[in-house]
Amino acid sequence: MSYIGGSSGGSSGSSESEFPRGSSTSGTVALGTANVWVAVVTPTVDSVIEFTPESPVVGTLRWSFANESVPSTTYGNRFTSSRIINLASGLTLYVGSSVIGDRVNWTMRGIS
Repeated sequence: MSYIGGSSGGSSGSSESEFPRGSSTSGTVALGTANVWVAVVTPTVDSVIEFTPESPVVGTLRWSFANESVPSTTYGNRFTSSRIINLASGLTLYVGSSVIGDRVNWTMRGIS
């Protein structure tokens, strides 16, 4: 298994089809400003993170590992449904929307 930003996998990550078992942390990010990156979570251990748009979605949602520029067709990865990613400890997941008011739910589990 590779981790985004991890030393064993370079900068590419793998998408997982199953979420690991065990204790987890979860929350919701309310996107109160259009076209601005909002930090979702920064794990302290290598983790698997699932993030899902909360219905109804009005804008275009994007995710990124960099808080650079603005969410747009040039910056960020569009998502319309649940995503599961591996994220190395110390890196931050960001989300953004083209409109005010969209929300993203997330759940994180550490893996070792």
